[in-house]
Amino acid sequence: MIRWRIWLGCMGLALACRVERSALTTGPASPPPLMVGLIPASTLTGTYRGDWGTMHLQVDGAEVRGAYDHGNGQLVGRVDGEVVRGTWCQDRAGSSEPSGSVEFRFSRDAGGVVRIDGRWTYTSAPDEWHDDWDLAQSPTPDASLAARVAAARCTAAPATTVAWTRRPDVASYWSVADGATWGGLVRIERGITLELARQHAEADPQVTHFFFVTGGQMVLEVGRADRTFRHGDAAYFRGASWWGSAPGLADGYERAGSR
Repeated sequence: MIRWRIWLGCMGLALACRVERSALTTGPASPPPLMVGLIPASTLTGTYRGDWGTMHLQVDGAEVRGAYDHGNGQLVGRVDGEVVRGTWCQDRAGSSEPSGSVEFRFSRDAGGVVRIDGRWTYTSAPDEWHDDWDLAQSPTPDASLAARVAAARCTAAPATTVAWTRRPDVASYWSVADGATWGGLVRIERGITLELARQHAEADPQVTHFFFVTGGQMVLEVGRADRTFRHGDAAYFRGASWWGSAPGLADGYERAGSR
């Protein structure tokens, strides 16, 4: 009797195992949720507020679309591992370019709020990232921006046709004693953007290199106002470049093939 009861118990276990296995293998397995870092992508749809105003994102699978109020802007992108990568575009304002690349990284703070650590570039300067597109998800959706998301279409403007090699922390050397008298100076422009400086250099075939001031004040010759430069100034040259050190003050740019 004891052996018989054990056999019945085993039969019962076997039947239970068969039932459980059947339940587990019925139909296709559900795919795991798409994640952006540690956050399910499906939870990222919503309105965000922070740098550059308010933005609404819509996430459908790996596709991401957005609309933001600054410059009547919009963006399109895709989930790429731990990052959303895409393109932004907006109305042109003055000399600023109207498009570029964007990268968003998502995290949750201690209060559970989804935050975006964003960075962006201009189309003409794809390697120069700006780290000031940070936002936090808002509990209050922006209906007007949400309505614009479906129509979001961004085609990046074509990049500049001239390749420029950036030389960080340099400016054109100025020293009469060493013979560096800026004989190849083409012109100086004051108070412009780097993007505009690139456009002007590209449009002038005689310009082989230029420097753009990124820091505060840079004095290359005491007593000469035309040799004092401030943030946003650019100087264009023809001929061979002769760079001098200018850490934190300026960057040089050389036209491809000019050396």
